[in-house]
Amino acid sequence: MKQHQLIYKIVLTAIFASLCYVLTTFVSIPIFGGSGYINFSDAFVFSLAFLINPVVGGLAGGIASMLSDLTLGYTQYAVFSLIIKFLEANVAYLICYLMSKKGGFNYVKAMISMVIAGFFMAGCYLIPDWITYASGIDTSLSALLLTNFAFNSLQGLVNSCIALVLLRAMYPLFHKDKKGKTNL
Repeated sequence: MKQHQLIYKIVLTAIFASLCYVLTTFVSIPIFGGSGYINFSDAFVFSLAFLINPVVGGLAGGIASMLSDLTLGYTQYAVFSLIIKFLEANVAYLICYLMSKKGGFNYVKAMISMVIAGFFMAGCYLIPDWITYASGIDTSLSALLLTNFAFNSLQGLVNSCIALVLLRAMYPLFHKDKKGKTNL
């Protein structure tokens, strides 16, 4: 039985990674200066973290984002995207889990945790930005890092809202008790 569940989660991860890849690659908004792009992968990361589990959400979003970076020519971000998206899903889930210890899960707690995880993601992307652009740029590096942080934060906020809508629509499909009632 456990092997069946493992195969099921691997297949779900692959399916959602491919969906996330298509959405991320073909619906992306480049940031001026060629230093990255805004996308909707975090909506998948957050939704899957809460609907299935944070490992599936993190892997699906991370693999998709890494492949999108490679496809779109942002190779310097590829490995970082895999790691950052994986961590982002786990941070969102962990924060919500800790807040839900008293009073149980609700959408407000989920939204708060997704927003915090979105800012965490934006902060993490400062690392590859700094590594990539630190050589040769002195005073304008701060402006570039601040701009990229702002765009990544905006991406996290927008994706948190999208994920909340997806969660409200899909949570009842994934979380039912033995009598068919939603566990919320």
